[in-house]
Amino acid sequence: MNAKLIESLVQIIQSLSEEERLLLEKKLAAHETQTDFDNLAQTLAELRQICAEENYTIEVPPRQDRSHPFAESLNDIPV
Repeated sequence: MNAKLIESLVQIIQSLSEEERLLLEKKLAAHETQTDFDNLAQTLAELRQICAEENYTIEVPPRQDRSHPFAESLNDIPV
């Protein structure tokens, strides 16, 4: 970004009320989350396409429970 554009954006943001700033932050956060999700979805679609083209199957092992010492230690705490 060039310096003039950044300066203009800073001035615009500084002119916003606190309520407007909070709303802008929420909208930017929602956009980031959606963008991350879209990128992940696109990457997985590409992976599926490559696997299909190469006649490759990804083996997913069955789920199994693992020990969780911290969670198990909570059972030992008297209430």
